[in-house]
Amino acid sequence: MDAAIDTFRLLAASQLMLTIGAIALSRNRATTKALVCVLLIAGVLYLLTPLIARANIGYLAPTLQLLPEILPALLLLLVLIVFEERSVQTGVWLLMAVMAMLAIAMQASQALALQTPVWLRLTLHLFKAAFVIAAIVLLWRGRKDDLSAARRQLRPIVGWMMAIAAAGVIGVELLYAWQIPAAIELIGMAGMFAAGIAANLRLLNWNPELEPAVVPAPDTSAAVASTDNPRLAALLHAMRDDRAYADHDLRIAGLAKNLGTSEGQLRALINANLGFRNFNQFVNSYRIDEAAERLIKQPGLPVLTIALDVGFRSLSSFNSAFKATKGCTPTQWRAGDAPRAHENP
Repeated sequence: MDAAIDTFRLLAASQLMLTIGAIALSRNRATTKALVCVLLIAGVLYLLTPLIARANIGYLAPTLQLLPEILPALLLLLVLIVFEERSVQTGVWLLMAVMAMLAIAMQASQALALQTPVWLRLTLHLFKAAFVIAAIVLLWRGRKDDLSAARRQLRPIVGWMMAIAAAGVIGVELLYAWQIPAAIELIGMAGMFAAGIAANLRLLNWNPELEPAVVPAPDTSAAVASTDNPRLAALLHAMRDDRAYADHDLRIAGLAKNLGTSEGQLRALINANLGFRNFNQFVNSYRIDEAAERLIKQPGLPVLTIALDVGFRSLSSFNSAFKATKGCTPTQWRAGDAPRAHENP
């Protein structure tokens, strides 16, 4: 049975390698391709872990087995950067660093032929589960605000794949105390091989563009207002003249209802005509533009007052969004220390 398991491991790994090649040659951005390929390489190394452990490669084996241990953290990075298009907060990096240190400690104990403490394994698995759950929650919560049709279709698929894989791997390891029966392992490897074939057939026929190579620059300029599209004109009027963005609770469903259109039509309208890929980014662009102007014109007005008045719920969310857009904090902007290259034309 061991030979059959190893065969399916190699076959499943070969499917992931094919996926890596397809992603590497795709039209996705370099950042996306690199992140996805590293994640898939971690998957390959996970599949080949027993073969690597049996190979006579000394201390290189634990090193190669380290990347699969932090695969859940890579999944969260994928969701944050590719699906949510967010900057990764310091707290997330710190948690990832803690998880990496736990993984290094476990691999070091195995390299020194020491018995790995149960608490270490359990803590590492807890981190893995937490990262996967966080990634799934972000995928689910962000589906309505995602203006990219292809990416929105991918969200439930990627979420279910994460959930099934995590439940299968982490659950089985905990249930059998890391001594997985050969029959269960054979079924798992065969299932991964079948899933790899199905995924590649879908990928090679559809080739979903998670992040197109050329993304049109978001444009809310006056030139767009001259469009003959009445829906677009109504949208721009609601945002510019009626300051719909100042509503803290503004959601795409509410805005669509006010404009007398469907959520799907509004998503396509914003994405195709204004170049935005996320509803929050679209709304925040108006909030940041007004805030930037008022920070200069109203130097005595507290930053918090401006933040709340333009639609942000808190000073921290305002600071993060402002810095991501303008390249500096609101205080630096007001003081004239801003890199003006970030200012919208």
